[in-house]
Amino acid sequence: MKRIAISDGSGSWFDLEKSEKFEEETWYDGQNNVSRATGIRHNHESLYLTSSKKWVLNKYSQYANQSESYEVISENEAVVWFLKQEMDLPEQLEGLDRIFEI
Repeated sequence: MKRIAISDGSGSWFDLEKSEKFEEETWYDGQNNVSRATGIRHNHESLYLTSSKKWVLNKYSQYANQSESYEVISENEAVVWFLKQEMDLPEQLEGLDRIFEI
């Protein structure tokens, strides 16, 4: 078990090893791979689906002295994240995309 603390100070956590990870997509700008999630080459995001079916957004940076964070987000926010990545929705979110326009 690998416990990852949620960054809200609540003391809640999730088990990284029992979670499904979704990596951000990138695009090449001619010099660098740029995150579709952030629009910046050095700032990144991943999304986790925990064993308790919560969506956790992981934000991290390649810049020095930038802290990594883990935040529980709603299903709707998860749908927007996947649409922004131009990824197919996982089955847990299928059908929710029809209410969004990006």
